Amino acid sequence: MSVISLKHYLKRGQALPSYLGIKGSLEPDEAFALGSRVMQWSEEILLIDLSNVYNYWKWAAQGEELLPFFERKLKELFGETQLQFCFAHHPFQAVLNLKQQEESFTCLGTPQGDLYFRQQDFRYWESALEEFGKHIPSKELAEFRKNIGRFNRFLERMKINRPFDILNIKQDSLERRFGKWLGRVWSWVFKGFEKVKPEPLQGDLFQTNFSSFDISFPWQGTLLKEMPFIKRFLDHPLIEWEHMCEPLVEDMNKLLKEYRELRQERVTRINWVVTLESLEEKSCSIIFRNPHSLLDDAPKFETFLFQAYYSYLSMMKEIEAREDNLDFPIRMATVGWRLEVQESLRTAHLNEDLLSGSVSSSRMEMENKLPLSLQSFGLRPSFFPEVSFGPREDEYLGEKLPWLAASKRKPLFIFNKIEPLVLEGNYKKTFLERVSTIWWHGAEPELGDRDYYLIEDNEGIMWWAFQEPTGGWFKHGLFS
Repeated sequence: MSVISLKHYLKRGQALPSYLGIKGSLEPDEAFALGSRVMQWSEEILLIDLSNVYNYWKWAAQGEELLPFFERKLKELFGETQLQFCFAHHPFQAVLNLKQQEESFTCLGTPQGDLYFRQQDFRYWESALEEFGKHIPSKELAEFRKNIGRFNRFLERMKINRPFDILNIKQDSLERRFGKWLGRVWSWVFKGFEKVKPEPLQGDLFQTNFSSFDISFPWQGTLLKEMPFIKRFLDHPLIEWEHMCEPLVEDMNKLLKEYRELRQERVTRINWVVTLESLEEKSCSIIFRNPHSLLDDAPKFETFLFQAYYSYLSMMKEIEAREDNLDFPIRMATVGWRLEVQESLRTAHLNEDLLSGSVSSSRMEMENKLPLSLQSFGLRPSFFPEVSFGPREDEYLGEKLPWLAASKRKPLFIFNKIEPLVLEGNYKKTFLERVSTIWWHGAEPELGDRDYYLIEDNEGIMWWAFQEPTGGWFKHGLFS
């Protein structure tokens, strides 16, 4: 009889959680083989933020599902050790899970991983919260410990053993009674377990962030033991960007020559400390959305210059906008700088055949040059007009395929607000479908059920329109 194991099963198209926790005897420098952002949580636990290297690992997996790929990769890197690994939606979840975890490898989002995590009780919170206290401002530590005591007495009095027994308690309610940090911890525990609600596409279609990192979490990154750097004192002050490019390229080539290990690493962040004519130092973070090979970028370093330029522009706008020091000119000249590699993925630990030559996908290279990440938009599998178009997601459609067929009847250009449609003269109308609004998620309830038509007016314009019960027409989109 064959047995199907659901041990590490993620639904097809389901994203791997963004954080990896490692428990055991492991040096932080070894963890940089998996990600460029590493935090030493405690003596025995390391946390790795995978959000800025996710696309790279997805590419390196060459079509293989990421969960089994990582399980195999961890064995290749660390062998059969006593280390324990946990993938989680939030770093604090990884800490809690590793406190009770018996297996060597677990992943939240899988049936077994979620089952174990839901069954955890508050016994494992004591040491996790004690360690957490070491990462918050020292002036808040006494109050935090006092609130932990009050929280424990509340749990004992109410005979509550497991967090998921009271998951409906709101974060703001907990903050009012037990302070902001316990309220935040509470929200972190349930991250990824919320019921996802479909929402209409709103705002700027091209607005994006570098990562989904939770800024409320006191992440304290571990720096590389040896951070490659280079300094330059300019012969004369420079103002125009075009004059800075040549010395910057010279410095990057020197950096690559002096620190040969950079040839086998992929950089995600370079700190560029600019010294202005006033001897004021301003820090510019040169961030790559995907791990970037400096070796592939040499000798011209075009990608580096793109991101350096965006960072430099942002710094100059900040200087020009300030009004606290009017004795200096608005355009401040640069007299020197320091370039320091702060975050990198140490791919030297991986197979050389995988990383030989130019290995980055064209999309990753393009994203590293642009000020915005690339997104593709298209139809979504939904019967509802408000959510039938938006950013494409890597999800397995499966039973949603009929919904996608319904979306094909809708135009790509859908208006944010409906507008009256005045029909004069001859026009053609073709019935398309009857739909309803998503009234339970705050959509306009007055829209109700709507019969949609393709309306071609006498000018040849094809509208996506519906008729209200009183006979009035409204345009909701445009086919051409």
